[in-house]
Amino acid sequence: MRTLEDEIGTAIEVDLAVMPPHQRRAYAGLDQFRRPVEVRGVQELARGIAESFGAFAIFDVETVLRSTAIAPFVMQTLYTIRLELRRAACDRDRLKAESARKEMARIISAALLARYHFEPLKHARASCHQIGNRPSSSSLAPAEEAIDMSDELGAKPHIEAGPYVHYCEHLGCTMGWLWFRRRPVGAELVLL
Repeated sequence: MRTLEDEIGTAIEVDLAVMPPHQRRAYAGLDQFRRPVEVRGVQELARGIAESFGAFAIFDVETVLRSTAIAPFVMQTLYTIRLELRRAACDRDRLKAESARKEMARIISAALLARYHFEPLKHARASCHQIGNRPSSSSLAPAEEAIDMSDELGAKPHIEAGPYVHYCEHLGCTMGWLWFRRRPVGAELVLL
């Protein structure tokens, strides 16, 4: 069975593996002829890695963060990786490059897991509308009612503990919300 640490490490490994060669060389401080140049593209790489965690609820103590909010920390971590390791990830020897990318992913995931707490999101399909009208944030149903309501025939309330995300199926609705069910009696509603 895969652990959460494995999933996070694999997501980072995939991001590093599918990086275009020019972006990989720029991060390693190499030009197209593999000559040393100034390091570039760290911010874009950090943003890409952070966006790959969209399927997770990311906690910084008790604050819930969107995946893009961790990009500055990822960028700081990317700068701490040794230049030799970055350049090894660009090597023509595929085994050497793959092992370097795995080591980089291990470093990044260890730093992220030391700083943040990740929980996979569970998806729910419940309507955030009352009889077809979009409610304001102050007129939202209580969190317990929000868990139980659904437009689907035969839908049952969610009873698993953990974070849920709701994407509204109504066209034009920009309201996405996330709630956490930690106690069997209620839930906390967090607007995004």
